[in-house]
Amino acid sequence: MIAYIPSYLIQYLTIVAILVGILSKFKRDSLKKENKAKSIAINSDIGLTLRSVISRVDWAAYEAEVANLRSEVALGRLKELEAEIMKLREYLATAFEVSAELDRRFSSSVFEGKEIKSKKMYQNESSGIELPVEAGNKLSSTEAQVVNLLSSSEGMVAREIQYKLNMSREHVSRLLSRLVDHGVLLRSRKGRQFLYQLKKNSQNSVNDK
Repeated sequence: MIAYIPSYLIQYLTIVAILVGILSKFKRDSLKKENKAKSIAINSDIGLTLRSVISRVDWAAYEAEVANLRSEVALGRLKELEAEIMKLREYLATAFEVSAELDRRFSSSVFEGKEIKSKKMYQNESSGIELPVEAGNKLSSTEAQVVNLLSSSEGMVAREIQYKLNMSREHVSRLLSRLVDHGVLLRSRKGRQFLYQLKKNSQNSVNDK
């Protein structure tokens, strides 16, 4: 016996089956989308992690390269400093040698000057003015120039002597003071300045200083 199924029940079951199929497909699509989203998120995380690792490796390599360059620069600068120090040492050694040679020559000249002493009266070649033997022995070359200059004149002021001998004012002033103090020159007023003259037939001697 064949069971009778009403038509409305068949339609209802058909609709239910269609709905179940649609829901099944929607669920499958949703699962696919969710899985795809998860896959994308996972891939993104993996990409970020890889980029982070690569960045750290690159940064470490960069720091190593910078440190290496700094070491090379420091080494080059150190070599330059060593070369400069060597040049400075050579310069100082040369300077010391020159200074020692000059000291030796100066000492030798002073010693020879002290050894040379005349036993005759010092006589000026221009005017024949005589100085004591002690004065002649102890006059320096610059003092002798002053004496020679004044021996051919009636007297000069300090500025004229400075101009004639091309010496500084301080140097000329010291020379004139010494010669006056030791009785070689006479000093007198000429207006606002002093007039210096050679003292004839002086019997005073130049004292050692």
